[in-house]
Amino acid sequence: MAEEEIGLIQGQEPDSRNEYYIAQALEKFKLEYMYQFVVRGGGGRRGTITLDFLVFNPFGIPVQVYGEYWHSGERSAEDRLQEVYIQQYFGREVVVIYGTESDSRESAEAVISSKLL
Repeated sequence: MAEEEIGLIQGQEPDSRNEYYIAQALEKFKLEYMYQFVVRGGGGRRGTITLDFLVFNPFGIPVQVYGEYWHSGERSAEDRLQEVYIQQYFGREVVVIYGTESDSRESAEAVISSKLL
């Protein structure tokens, strides 16, 4: 069985299939969001922190998607440090979604429903 083709997220090629499924779930639930929101830095500079999703429900909720390709189920020290910075920036906890929670359309919808609605 061939893998489902994935499309763009807000005009950008997603970093992973998991991010694509999360974007599709956000759209299904009619949640406004910004994809690849730069919190600090930018332009590929060292120290840049890019948030996977900033979801508005109604206030900005920072969301990071950690696929198993990049993360082995555990957040690295760098991930945790970035989460602390993001939490301080937004004044709210970062919602973390792991690859196993978003490896299909159905699981992405379930995790969005449980963590953001």
